[in-house]
Amino acid sequence: MRRLPSFVYLDDYQTFCGTAQLDEIKARKLARERGFVVAGCVGILERAFRPGLLTDLRQAYARLLDSGAFVDPKILANSLDAMKLPSI
Repeated sequence: MRRLPSFVYLDDYQTFCGTAQLDEIKARKLARERGFVVAGCVGILERAFRPGLLTDLRQAYARLLDSGAFVDPKILANSLDAMKLPSI
């Protein structure tokens, strides 16, 4: 996989470290084909939680759900389980 600069632009969305936040299947496929590492909102929140940039992952997920965003509950449950956190 090719290396990308720290900041790249994909359409009008700024991405960091070659990671684009995309939730649509076609957009994810296109990004992967072009060499991007793809992560959705759960993956981005996990990445912030691991080094301590985000201190309460459960609260972040609850706020995400409260905002009306659609996230498969199984994805959240698997994420919390992988982080050894209780479910919400």
